[in-house]
Amino acid sequence: MSPLGNRCCGGPPCRSQRPQESYAVRFKVLNGTGTYSYAWNTHGWPVTSGCTSTSGECNVRAQSIHDDTAVTVSVTISQPGYSANLSATARLLAVCFFDYEWVWC
Repeated sequence: MSPLGNRCCGGPPCRSQRPQESYAVRFKVLNGTGTYSYAWNTHGWPVTSGCTSTSGECNVRAQSIHDDTAVTVSVTISQPGYSANLSATARLLAVCFFDYEWVWC
């Protein structure tokens, strides 16, 4: 499983070109063979889409105001006679509101 979605990444630390108050963070199960059922745990992050028993993708909304934030999502994938627990973490860099706009803290 991997967090996906920050396509403006120019190297560590990875960040988008414009800081925002909140972000949509996309997690996706990769390289599976066959059909799985999914049991997602978003650890309290609000779901924006996916995250169902039939979806290999889970999208959550997260904020990183004033502090760096680690967004962890886990999932149990299952097929008859097989299951595995997977987890991934996306790191959001802190943002602050300064002079009428969001900036990197």
